[in-house]
Amino acid sequence: MNEDIVKRYQEGERDFSYTSLVGANLAGVDLSEANFSGADLRLVNFSGANLAGANLTGAQLQGANLNRAVVAGASFVGADMSGCYVRGTDLSKSYIGNTKMTGVDLSAACLEGVDVGDIILMVEYKK
Repeated sequence: MNEDIVKRYQEGERDFSYTSLVGANLAGVDLSEANFSGADLRLVNFSGANLAGANLTGAQLQGANLNRAVVAGASFVGADMSGCYVRGTDLSKSYIGNTKMTGVDLSAACLEGVDVGDIILMVEYKK
């Protein structure tokens, strides 16, 4: 599955909208400017991947690993990022408006210039 996506991307394809990649390992892969709108990306390992400028509008990203990934300039409008791992992720200049981010730890993520619009956050307070 992941080899197929990588091959298609390397051949110039950029539209992976509404594709199901549940659990795929795409760690370290360059997928910049790819269109994953409406895609099912639950539990995908994108750690260290390049998703700069990607369209992730409406994508299902629950539990996906985006640690140390570059998603600068990406659009997450209406996406569900609940439980995503984003430690050290470069989210600079991305748009995360109307994005569900329950349980997402944004510490150590680069948030410079991020447009949050109508973000939905669930905050836990620890005593």
